[in-house]
Amino acid sequence: MATIRRRSTGKWEAQIRRLGQPSITKTFSAREDAAKWARATEREMDTGQFLPRTDGERTTVADACERYAREILPTKKSRRQIASDLTRLIDEWGPHSLIALTPDRIAAYRDRRLQTVSGDQVRKELGLLGRIYRVAMTDWGIHIPHGAPMDRVRLPPAGRGRERRVSDAELDAILAVTGSRELPSLCRVAVETAMRRGELTGLTWERVDLRRRVVHLPDTKNGQARDVPLSTRARDELAAIPRRLSGRVWGLTPDAASRAFARAVQTARARHVETQEAAGATPEADWLVGVRFHDLRHEATSRLFERGLSIVEVSAITGHTDLAMLRRYTHLRADDLVERLG
Repeated sequence: MATIRRRSTGKWEAQIRRLGQPSITKTFSAREDAAKWARATEREMDTGQFLPRTDGERTTVADACERYAREILPTKKSRRQIASDLTRLIDEWGPHSLIALTPDRIAAYRDRRLQTVSGDQVRKELGLLGRIYRVAMTDWGIHIPHGAPMDRVRLPPAGRGRERRVSDAELDAILAVTGSRELPSLCRVAVETAMRRGELTGLTWERVDLRRRVVHLPDTKNGQARDVPLSTRARDELAAIPRRLSGRVWGLTPDAASRAFARAVQTARARHVETQEAAGATPEADWLVGVRFHDLRHEATSRLFERGLSIVEVSAITGHTDLAMLRRYTHLRADDLVERLG
């Protein structure tokens, strides 16, 4: 039988001692709650279903997030974004124990966040929370009686994904106004190879074989090395780049490349509007609107399909392991397919 006694603080303490089981003590505000917990716990012990919950009760969401940041985050490619999402989870639920965080609280957070951010962003945040629980239960040995609460929360539907393509005219206009000496070659190689921003800015000459027209990427986002074939234009762009003492092809960091690209887009759009208005014409509504550096990878992937490559061949070049995700990148221009239909 459990021992239930009142403490000097006025709270009720329930203690269970069983042979072969660790001594368990828990404090409650009401005697009835202490007795109910003791009966339920002893029933689990009698049926062999009991697992200690101390770690799950003592470990807060903040504790788990901070441990995840120390042990798991360094192995991830998108560390900056994940670190930002971890901070948000701590701000929202930091003091809650892992056991106390319930599906209804998570669902309320989901609905509140959807008022200000996209469904895809909410999916990322809640997906991260689910991964933290799974790591806690599988790798850290923390018992959560009812499993990860995320498993009982409906995620927002995934977005359709971006469909923005970048025309040659738009890209020429962007590169004509950039103040960066390195951005033009970086962008032209990007739209020829479909390489990611980090893969491009991290490229070193020892990985580039201009004779074979192949770039070797030993460390990619999905953790799999791959070889990227170079078109004649990509080969020529690379061959014209002066060699740096550091061995890097470009000196830009990923963030610096995105900032330089965004500034050039803004300047090119402003010039388009100014030129059109000066001529008494209406500026094109979509010209250079909403263009991001990552859209060059999207454009390059679409062009690979338009050249007649199969989905397997394209995935080998781009490094996509999820063919469904790859299809989101392919928005073929109907005019470019007319001749192939005959």
